[in-house]
Amino acid sequence: MTNNKSSPYFLAFQILAVIIVLYGAHLRFATVAQTIVINPVRADATDYFNYAENLATKGIYSKSVTGEPDAVRAPGFPAFASIFYTQ
Repeated sequence: MTNNKSSPYFLAFQILAVIIVLYGAHLRFATVAQTIVINPVRADATDYFNYAENLATKGIYSKSVTGEPDAVRAPGFPAFASIFYTQ
């Protein structure tokens, strides 16, 4: 048997694979660096973070600014997010 790892084709394949991976990483990082997110918190996430904010600051489970308690959403994620909420 011959050792295929010493073949010039195997070395060329390795170099090509490294170039492809590096180019893919470059494309990914360039895309992330140039992406502009206008409104990062959308849809249901706004309600959940309002619940978390009110839970952390006022101690009530409410999505409204006035602080009237409600139970439209389940309390799992807002309770978890309120732990990390900073003013």
